[in-house]
Amino acid sequence: NPVFDIIDGMYDWRFKIMARQIKEIGHPILFRLNNEMNSDWTSYSGAACMADPEIYVMAWRRIYDIFAQEGVNNTIWIFNPNDESFPPNGYNASMAYYPGNEYVQMFGITGYNTGTYYAELNGERWRTFDEIYSAIDEKYSGIYGEFPWIITEFASSSFGGDKVQWIKDMFRDIKKYSRIKMAFWFNSADLDPRPETYKHLARPYWVDETPETAKAFAEGLR
Repeated sequence: NPVFDIIDGMYDWRFKIMARQIKEIGHPILFRLNNEMNSDWTSYSGAACMADPEIYVMAWRRIYDIFAQEGVNNTIWIFNPNDESFPPNGYNASMAYYPGNEYVQMFGITGYNTGTYYAELNGERWRTFDEIYSAIDEKYSGIYGEFPWIITEFASSSFGGDKVQWIKDMFRDIKKYSRIKMAFWFNSADLDPRPETYKHLARPYWVDETPETAKAFAEGLR
């Protein structure tokens, strides 16, 4: 696992080069390091690191300290868990991965309406934007409420509900959450990785999936 090599300092030279390059840019950089760590699909997750979130924290602080040593002051460090923990074990709670206030400047959140393609497999269900982000707001406001918030990834699938209406409701409801300063729609799709249904379209997240979804998004922006 590369995380252990990071902790051991084997990649310090790479991070020093990166830090110097970012410093040369001279403009603020949104720096989202190792997002969705409370999952089982990333190499730096607790599930991949002996069920020990402290390993994640050690790697984060090491990289942060290298940037500080290189005099980088234009990075905005974003701590970005997934809205739900997979697996939902005690060790995998997102707060267990938090590196500390002195190592973070912005709170990032990732919450998708994944649709119902995998409903029989894992019970996923259609969720409105407000359902997703009201739960996030309730869960995290008392913990990260002093930080500006950013939705680093979000979107809606079209399997299992009305995507056009989802988009319209999203533009209406996002105004409720004053902490959210930016939001980035993930304009892509997830494909089924299972051998028997390999690369079947599982979660179409494209904003322009249909003329109707594109129109709803354009109207929402206006």
